[in-house]
Amino acid sequence: GSKPSYTAFVCHAVAQALTRHRGFNSSLTHDLRRVSHAPVNLGVAVARADGGLVVPVIHGADAMSLDELAAALNDRVDAAREGRLTAADLTGGTFTITNVGSNGNLASQPLINQPQVAILAMGVVRKRVVVVTDDKGKDAMGIRPMMFLTLCYDHRANDGAASGRFLRDLRKGLELWQDQH
Repeated sequence: GSKPSYTAFVCHAVAQALTRHRGFNSSLTHDLRRVSHAPVNLGVAVARADGGLVVPVIHGADAMSLDELAAALNDRVDAAREGRLTAADLTGGTFTITNVGSNGNLASQPLINQPQVAILAMGVVRKRVVVVTDDKGKDAMGIRPMMFLTLCYDHRANDGAASGRFLRDLRKGLELWQDQH
């Protein structure tokens, strides 16, 4: 099979982090009550050739392996670009991810896909020189792929402290994967 994309890795890490931060895997009702959801149903924004944007949903992303999620992501992206999405493919999202890095952008401030309470933007992946500390505490220069992640969230559902914990957990998950591969 093909190697999973950075988007697939981020989607997998986000799905896992959302199981530990249910306040972001939520929606607001018409009377502004927060409703947390299980499972994680990831919406992934896809630009269409005609200039439109659609957000197909990967249902149950938190229960998928990386390879399963990558296959589901590829299927939804292909279906979106070919106009083959069904109504079921477009409903039930609990959190959305958009990859603005695919156009070379470092960051963006996307709009939340209501009634969801948060959206994550991925920036372009660039190799950067960083300080890497080995198991013995010795520092060395290393080259690592890095990207900016932007979390936009509704303050009626979550606050800055909660967003900081979610992003820290997500970063740790991505860095752990990076260290293993």
